[in-house]
This record gives sequence, C-alpha cells and structure tokens, in this order.
Amino acid sequence: MKKHELIWLAGLLEGEGCFFSAGGNCPGIRVNMTDEDTVKYVANLLNVVAHEGHTPAGKPAYHCSLFGKPAIDLMLKLYPYMKSRRRAKINEVVGLAAERPGKAMGSRHWRTRLNEADIRVIRDGHNRRGTKVVDLARQFGVSEAVVSCIVHRKTWRHVA
Repeated sequence: MKKHELIWLAGLLEGEGCFFSAGGNCPGIRVNMTDEDTVKYVANLLNVVAHEGHTPAGKPAYHCSLFGKPAIDLMLKLYPYMKSRRRAKINEVVGLAAERPGKAMGSRHWRTRLNEADIRVIRDGHNRRGTKVVDLARQFGVSEAVVSCIVHRKTWRHVA
C-alpha cells in the first residue's frame, strides 16, 4: 500500500471504521458505511471482499473487514496517523493479541458454533452409531461439509 493510500485509509477509519478484537481472540479492522464505491475501494486496498447489508432503516450498507496478523500489521502502520482515541483502541487490540499468541483453535475461535464436547458427539455418532452426516449437520446447526471435515479429522484435529 502506498503512503498516500495509507494516510487516506487512516482518515477514513477515524470516522467510518473500527479496530476490534472479536471474541478476544481475533484482531480486526472494519469499515462500514452506505457508500458502496468507498467500501469497495477499501476492500481492494486490503485485498478482502466487500459485503452488502442494510441499515436498521433498510438502506443498503456495505462493509469489509481484515482479521488476524494482517490486521495487526496494518494497525501498526496506521498508528502514527491516528488520533488519541483510535491509538488507544489499537493499543488495546494489539495488547489482547499479544496476551493470546498463536492461532485460536476450537471453541476459542471467535466464529465457532461448536465446542469440543460437540465434536466428540459428532464423531461418535458417525463412527460408532452410523448416524448420517446430514442428520448430524441438522442436529448441530452446521453444514454437511463442516460435519464431514470433522468426522474425517480435517478440522478439530486437536480433539481426541
């Protein structure tokens, strides 16, 4: 990212962005506004996808987010251009990430719907009782692909 783009992004984030730690485990930067062109431009700068939603009043709104180490790296580059309130938030988010190093796995991951006990039930149901993947997916409110990855140990490998 060029310096003038970084400075422009810092100004935008002062008014329309936020720095956060999702679930205490995943640092992030988010831009949320009704200007589609601006959000798409930011998404292009961050090499992420812009998403469409709606305001509470039903007006189209757009957002994009950056997570993890790339978000921390960008926060540190933006830091000199931010005002005191945003600098304090960056310090908080980076501090939380430093307290919890490494990749958030399993139930510590901020997006998970399952926990380790659920994984054992899914594997036991499929491997010992012969419960179908589609039935387990429905029971736990996740996709069949998620269940398939669990039973074939492509995900949640840390759970015995």
